[in-house]
Amino acid sequence: MSGTTLPPVVVATSDHYRAAAEALAQHLGLELVANDVSSVDLSNVLRIIVGDELAVLSGVGRQERRISVDFAHSSLQQRVKSGSKDLLVRACGLHKAKHNIRRVMDATAGFGADAWVLASQGVEVIAIEQDVLVTAMLENALKRAQRLGLEGAQKLTIFWGDSVLMQRQEPVDIVYLDPMFSGGRRKAASSKSMSFLQDWLAHRYSQQAHSALFDWACKTASSRVVVKRGIKATPLSAYAPTFQIKGKTHRFDVYQLAGDS
Repeated sequence: MSGTTLPPVVVATSDHYRAAAEALAQHLGLELVANDVSSVDLSNVLRIIVGDELAVLSGVGRQERRISVDFAHSSLQQRVKSGSKDLLVRACGLHKAKHNIRRVMDATAGFGADAWVLASQGVEVIAIEQDVLVTAMLENALKRAQRLGLEGAQKLTIFWGDSVLMQRQEPVDIVYLDPMFSGGRRKAASSKSMSFLQDWLAHRYSQQAHSALFDWACKTASSRVVVKRGIKATPLSAYAPTFQIKGKTHRFDVYQLAGDS
């Protein structure tokens, strides 16, 4: 995406998806090209493809790159199958045979991989994303997962908006945070999806008030706040975490609150 200089365009794969494409284009403030891209220099523009799968394309030929959210992807399903061995699952305490966690809020959802893993553990997950396009991609992926009958699809709910400004009435046991640029831009993106997120969302997340987000999380959660960090990154808060779950490249800082047991 780094070589893209022209504004992105929205493309409907067929007339069946034209209305949805028009709505998304209007929401994003972008041009709708419908299903005719003959007038577009494809090598120099990002295309948001609206069809059964909502995807983002850049480049052409061998340089073409396709980004979408797929909860049925083999790598994500492998994480689900790992169950209690997954570091995030352990950080949230879901590996315990008996736990009291019923609802988790992923306040920085991104492409939803972590939210999906948690929902697949049988707890209700509220995933909040403040970018319009990313939210639309999440909603599209969730609909496809529901049609496939994937485990976890009925446990995940997606909302668009700013987590700190949203008013939630239901109690939340855990708030999970993965601030994308809290430790600086991730120099080596682990995947093309992460690279896209960093490029697409840099203008927003580089200005995110992380201390305010953390303070809000502590007031919202009743049990614990879990924060994903690079393995060498400083903690998100001045407060030391209660404990940490460490992997090779990242770790989870766990802040236990008064209601944790």
